[in-house]
Amino acid sequence: ISARSLGAGCAGWIADKPDFVLVLQAAMPGLRVLVNGGQQDTTLVMQRPDGSYACNDDSIDRHPVVQGDLAAGSYRLWVGAYVQGINAPVTLGVTAKPDVSIEALPVDYGLPSSAPSEPQPPHS
Repeated sequence: ISARSLGAGCAGWIADKPDFVLVLQAAMPGLRVLVNGGQQDTTLVMQRPDGSYACNDDSIDRHPVVQGDLAAGSYRLWVGAYVQGINAPVTLGVTAKPDVSIEALPVDYGLPSSAPSEPQPPHS
């Protein structure tokens, strides 16, 4: 589905169901959710416990990051692609450490690729 239908700032294409669910037992100030999609242009959608969405595309080069002071509760996460039909291996990272970089997340794990993993041209 088009992530644009979820609200302002949402971009790309996501699955119907979330890829991950993050459950916080207590509030987490300064929590960062990062995605390393290798050479692919990935997007990130986070549905907060109140039903609102936080989205990001290209915070760090082609890699999305959603960050903030998160309340306790369940957060549904979708890792999408800016280009429809692309499923690339990704690694999701969750940290409160501000110095953790995208490069610290290896792309050896994650969702199986069902499409060629050729780099996508940057969008504007």
